[in-house]
Amino acid sequence: MIKEDTVFILGAGASWHYGYPTGETLVRKVVQKLRNLAESCRVSSEIGKADYDEAKPQFITENFCDANAATGSREEQRKEPWLKAAESCEKLAKRIEVVDPPVIDYYIGQQSEASRVLCKLAIAWALLDCERESEKASGNINRKEQLELSPEEADRNRAKRLGLSQYADKWHRFILYQLSVGCEKSSDIHHNKVRFITFNYDVSLEHYLDRGLRSNNLFTTKDIESFLGNDRFIHVYGNIRENPLEKDTYGKLSPDMVNNYLESPANNNSKLERLKEFIKNADYVYQASKGIHTIANGNTGKSLSVDETKIELAKKEIAKAKSIYILGYGFDDNNNNLLNLREHCRIRTSLSAQTQRKIMFTNFGNINRVNKMASKIFSPSGSSEYFMESNILDLSSSGVGGLSDYFEKSTNDVYSALSCDFDFLNE
Repeated sequence: MIKEDTVFILGAGASWHYGYPTGETLVRKVVQKLRNLAESCRVSSEIGKADYDEAKPQFITENFCDANAATGSREEQRKEPWLKAAESCEKLAKRIEVVDPPVIDYYIGQQSEASRVLCKLAIAWALLDCERESEKASGNINRKEQLELSPEEADRNRAKRLGLSQYADKWHRFILYQLSVGCEKSSDIHHNKVRFITFNYDVSLEHYLDRGLRSNNLFTTKDIESFLGNDRFIHVYGNIRENPLEKDTYGKLSPDMVNNYLESPANNNSKLERLKEFIKNADYVYQASKGIHTIANGNTGKSLSVDETKIELAKKEIAKAKSIYILGYGFDDNNNNLLNLREHCRIRTSLSAQTQRKIMFTNFGNINRVNKMASKIFSPSGSSEYFMESNILDLSSSGVGGLSDYFEKSTNDVYSALSCDFDFLNE
């Protein structure tokens, strides 16, 4: 049981273990999805029968249909929104390729409203695809994709016979254990003092903790849903599911929403029936995309559509936490500012700091840029050198100036950090 106030701050590296892309990989997937969507719209524009020829996905009717500007024949008017959407997707994909941003999020914040809609749609589609494929593979599909994209033929051949389930990736098991151990009755789950603050759009952690707790006969559905609700998880930039604990559709996005979907031999339905299926899937993805907020823009540390109430709650939880685990997070300046991490996480020099506080973070590969960014956050003076040479900064027994903080860095991935490096919670 987690008896002391504990906060997990999660970056993209935490969700990587569950098959979700980070940084440049997401950029590549967004470009691919935009091109897939452009082709699907072009093919769809050629189909229209009887009373169904006016049907279109919501993202088209809300963003590319303008009855006042319609010209030409009825058939041309029917095709025009499809073709406008296809052209916009293709142009946006080309622009992203030219810019080649290391992350997609900031690029989105600098685009027009129509482009932001398409970018978020592509992100949601990519993430829902990852959700489905990881569920299907029972493992981290990123491991296979890394090998498939390798310039080495031996790696690409190895990818064909890779057993994903044999890798250690499901780090949620350590959290699940700590939530459950010490509980004697169902209601004891509520005694856990923990919050999860995530910069990720996916809801994999909610899903796996929910599934794990439901597999323990001790806990009732009512207690599980109550515990995992109530802002237990704070998604800084939103998420792709209105209800993160939705079980029936998790990992179930139809694979038919792909390039040239109407020509796919997956089944023998008519093209019109396949069009209906495409529209249903596109609407599902579009609704998921509406939960994604535009990332913080410029130096303000503010998001264009962030939930300020949740941000204030996140700050409050970080400020009172006695243990903070920062996992798979790159210490981006705007994200740091958004949560005011420097104020809440820097080394305390006040004599009023009477209780020990533990802050542990991962820096997979020991990247110097991350070391410097983390050091600036934790150092009272803003020094960038604290974690350049050392992985542990223990001030709890120094007796100097009332210092009582313990900082630890792991250069392993999130799973290995929790299993091999960091002490178990509350130890």
